[in-house]
Amino acid sequence: MTTRFLWLFILFALPPARGAETDQKEPLQRKFQEAVELYDSNRLPEAAARLEGLVHQLPESFDVHELLGMIYSSQGRQQEANEHLQKAARLNPNSAAARTNLATSLVKLHKFAPAEIEFKKAQALEPASYDTNHNLGEFYLAAGKLAESIPPLAKAYQIKPDAYDNGYNLALAYLETGNGAKAKTVAQDLLVRQNTAELHNLLGEIEEKNQNFLAAEHEYESAAHMDPSESNLFDWASELLLHRTLDPAVDRQPRQRRHRGLRHAL
Repeated sequence: MTTRFLWLFILFALPPARGAETDQKEPLQRKFQEAVELYDSNRLPEAAARLEGLVHQLPESFDVHELLGMIYSSQGRQQEANEHLQKAARLNPNSAAARTNLATSLVKLHKFAPAEIEFKKAQALEPASYDTNHNLGEFYLAAGKLAESIPPLAKAYQIKPDAYDNGYNLALAYLETGNGAKAKTVAQDLLVRQNTAELHNLLGEIEEKNQNFLAAEHEYESAAHMDPSESNLFDWASELLLHRTLDPAVDRQPRQRRHRGLRHAL
């Protein structure tokens, strides 16, 4: 799966039974387990075929609808996936994973308002979970709602401060909403855990907006040495031209900076 969202399902469990009833249920259990194994092996068409038979025999099974919806989504059959994920969420409304899967399906169908509701329900069901908070924050980032993204990203950061993407996006959201001090704190903390060129570049941008130009130059230089990409070299050179040149005419030239996009998982 390419998405970072939590894609979990509860293994199919049938209530205990005896005699003829047990004889009827055991083949269904085996079929579902076969579908799970095929799914784990990425043999999606075969897994779907097993489940398509089961869903008619077990129309009220959360597990069957959830797994079939996930498989359809992986195959790009988004409308069919959504139908089964909707059913799964109705059958097990207290499953945060089911709410998350449904929300992700709704995003793929560009149904953002109901997707937001499902992400928020998942977060309400598991408020202390890194995943539910991170997913809600990433949804708001993808929607361009930076201010709304900060509370869930900050909560996820408290739960798992070493999660790189979450911390990076939180620092960038702070920066883009005018809170340079918090952006710097998060970025520096993350840098201690994972020393990367893009974090030095982000710190350069933070220091520049805080008008700490020497510190900004140092961070841009570090980024350029670690990763001499065109963009990092451009940022370092631009900082030198703007704040260290001897030519006042050059110093007055407005800086044309690229806009760093937010990192997200949707």
